[in-house]
Amino acid sequence: MPQDEVCDGVDNDLDGLIDEVGPLSEAGGEQARCGDCRLLQSETHAWWVCDEKLDWEAAEARCETFGATSAIVPSAATQTFLAETVGEGWFWLGARQAPDEGVWGWPDGVPLTYANWGETQPDNTAPEQDCVRLTFGIRSEGWFDGAWDDFFCEDSLRVLCSAPHVLP
Repeated sequence: MPQDEVCDGVDNDLDGLIDEVGPLSEAGGEQARCGDCRLLQSETHAWWVCDEKLDWEAAEARCETFGATSAIVPSAATQTFLAETVGEGWFWLGARQAPDEGVWGWPDGVPLTYANWGETQPDNTAPEQDCVRLTFGIRSEGWFDGAWDDFFCEDSLRVLCSAPHVLP
């Protein structure tokens, strides 16, 4: 029988996600925590905001341990939710550029229909800038506070994961 989700690396509520916010977890102003990750819940998605810094591939693999992907931001409303909840830092988004310097798309193969690129982004200043970095709270010149920029996939940034999820 399903139970409320708890931080134990198990899908306690049998919904396909691991260690997400559950109906009995604290989902309000002070978010629940699981290890080094804060657990958030928007209207339609579960979110994991992790302190560890990994390259894009390792971040995607970390998200998969939750049954999630690197964060997908499909709308301005989602962007606003993240701006209000994740805190300061640089975070990986799930979007990547096709290997031939082509179309940007999400891990599920869906092309970007919403994007919040910084004013001069994506600039592809080097051919290997194929991943998307989200910046919050960095207000010095050139850091695109709240916006996205193309970045080197091999760099280490904080992990931000998402998966469709609605609390019962």
